[in-house]
Formats: sequence, C-alpha cells, structure tokens
Amino acid sequence: MMILARFGSALESDPFRTSTVGGSADYLFAVLFIAALLLPVGYFMQLPVLSGSLVFGIVYLWSKRNPESPVSVWGFRFTGNTLPWVLMGFTVLTGGSPVPDLCGLVAAHVFYFLAEVLPLKTGKGYLYTPEFVVALAQYSAGQHMEGASAQGAVPAQNRGPARHAWGEGQRLGGT
Repeated sequence: MMILARFGSALESDPFRTSTVGGSADYLFAVLFIAALLLPVGYFMQLPVLSGSLVFGIVYLWSKRNPESPVSVWGFRFTGNTLPWVLMGFTVLTGGSPVPDLCGLVAAHVFYFLAEVLPLKTGKGYLYTPEFVVALAQYSAGQHMEGASAQGAVPAQNRGPARHAWGEGQRLGGT
C-alpha cells in the first residue's frame, strides 16, 4: 500500500499526457488501461488476484517517468529505472512468483509504448483519454457543479440556494 501511495501519487502529479487536461484524468486512464489489459491476461494465466500486478504496473510507469531518481528500499539505494527489477528480485528472494509482476510490467509497457515511444517515432498520438474519464476525474475533484470552472469549484456565495432541506422528512407513498 505504501508503494502505491508513494509512486501512484507521484505519477498522478506528472502523468504521461494522453489528454489536454492532464493530471488525475491521464493517471486514471493509465490505471484503467493497464487494468483492462490485465483482466484477460489474469484470466488465461489463472491469476485470481491482480492488484499486485496493477501496483507493479504503476511502479513501472513511475520508473519510466523518473529513471534517475534515487530510491531506497529496505536500506538498499539505486536509481528509479532499476526499481521494478529490484522489487521483482525481492519477490523471488522471498519465495514469491515473479509471474504477476511480469504481467503488470508487460501491461504497463504496452501503455508506455503507445503513449510515449510510438508517438515520438511517428509524430502522432495513439492513446487519448476518453471524455468520460476526464469527466469522472473532474467530478471527483469537485469540478462537477454548475458554473464550475477548470480551476475549481464555484465559491459558496455564488452557488445559489442549497439543494437539500435537511430535517424536513418526507413520507414515502403518502401525501
């Protein structure tokens, strides 16, 4: 969980740009894309739990975004580009299977290739954050209210009357 909090939040603040909005919408799209790739892989490889693979994919994307960042895990220091391999090594050393980690790595690499490498080579984008993901990210950020701008919510004095009349119970089926 600490890995997800540290590297996920860092990746959310500087995601791979797949929309004009950036930020949470692009990060959410990356997570959904990786999850969509992991579902059929997990089914065919009989992996009942894919959360570790998803977290590993996020770590892999972070390592691609921050290859020279210094990282310390259990007292060992290394650079960001080696983080996925070190974590996979720790998994193997503790008796775990590297297969879920490899599945997350491959799924995240497909996203990285389509979002970053291929557009640099061909000059055109291949992945775009869908509008419903942008709307969902804006909704969760509180930018869904009427009159809300891209910078944030409307101040309380400009919102108008409250929508709820708390404390005035309504009878169901009655008049």
